[in-house]
Amino acid sequence: MLIAEPVDRVAVRVTFLRMTRPPAQAPRALPAAVSVARVHEPTVPFYRFLYNTVGGPYLWWLRRAAPDADIASLLA
Repeated sequence: MLIAEPVDRVAVRVTFLRMTRPPAQAPRALPAAVSVARVHEPTVPFYRFLYNTVGGPYLWWLRRAAPDADIASLLA
């Protein structure tokens, strides 16, 4: 016997950001307690950590569902 569970439908808005040209103004200085570091060869676990940390509040899910091999290919 198959028991159907109730389903709620919600509206979803997907937004992608794209920079088509350099900014017209110089960026503001970062606060003293903040730094930015370039990671030249990020690992899949580090990528997932960043993705989940930044995207968690926004319910990012697409790359959470991706296999590690797909993420590694994106990073290569």
